Amino acid sequence: GTHLLAAALYAQSKHLAGGGVPTTPVKVWEKRPYFGGHRQAGTEFETAYFAWQEERPPPSESASVVEFVCGPNNPDGELRRPVFNDSRVVWDMAYRWPLYTPIAERAVLGPNDIALFTISKVSGHAGTRFGWAITRNPQLARYMKAWVGRTTLNVPRDTAYRVSALLSHMLLTDGTMLDDLAALMAYKWDRLHRIFAGSSRFRLQPTMEPAQPCLFAQRVKAPTPAYAWIQCVGVDAAACDGEPTDYFGGRISFCGCSKVLKDAGVFATAGAGYGASNEWVRVQLLQRKEDFDLLAGRLEAMVQSPPAGP
Repeated sequence: GTHLLAAALYAQSKHLAGGGVPTTPVKVWEKRPYFGGHRQAGTEFETAYFAWQEERPPPSESASVVEFVCGPNNPDGELRRPVFNDSRVVWDMAYRWPLYTPIAERAVLGPNDIALFTISKVSGHAGTRFGWAITRNPQLARYMKAWVGRTTLNVPRDTAYRVSALLSHMLLTDGTMLDDLAALMAYKWDRLHRIFAGSSRFRLQPTMEPAQPCLFAQRVKAPTPAYAWIQCVGVDAAACDGEPTDYFGGRISFCGCSKVLKDAGVFATAGAGYGASNEWVRVQLLQRKEDFDLLAGRLEAMVQSPPAGP
């Protein structure tokens, strides 16, 4: 999770500084809305190597910027590309699996890119806390290894064996598990599209990508992201309910759209946690089918109910 993200930021920053410590922390930036964990990785270590930049840096500085690119993006599912042509890119590929998005082309990494993966979003073993990185630059790999070694010494052997068994099973069964999970995600999104179709008060996933041929599934496949990104049109983004809670290094309240969903019996994280307005919320879709059906029933009742009075 955050540990591997920070290792990538350290490696890119140290490499930009020629192997030393930058005279000023290297700027880390990502287009909004972004995964709050990226911001947390860029802020919580308070290191001399890198620092989170909330506002977009000017083009004149882009060559010395580390840019996070998450594709499909968490929270809105957009298939993103780098904003800058010459930034140092850290690709978050946690959701680049055929159960969430059509794999329409092979991933191509630049000479100084780093791509990050996690076992949690492909098999559901989030508690295993295992991720891995790929880079074409041996020096970046050495810097990442040094960061991991100094902060955790090593990956626990039982964790490594568990992940090895999971990946071996997927290979031996020719990805059957991924097909089953993709079918479940397709079921969820089909129901969500029907629930929100025609609503003038709620917008569902406006950046949803079109269906594309998938190299893995060998057919045209529609995106089925891990999260629903929902807008409550015209809601008072400043209207809050209850005490703030800790979320990705910040204090997040049930404000705006998340308050609307909370009143409907649905927990959703407010847009502020992703650098967006609280008109937006992220709803998690990685639960079991039975739990999703309960969630969908509450969302359907919310959409069909008349708007609250003044």
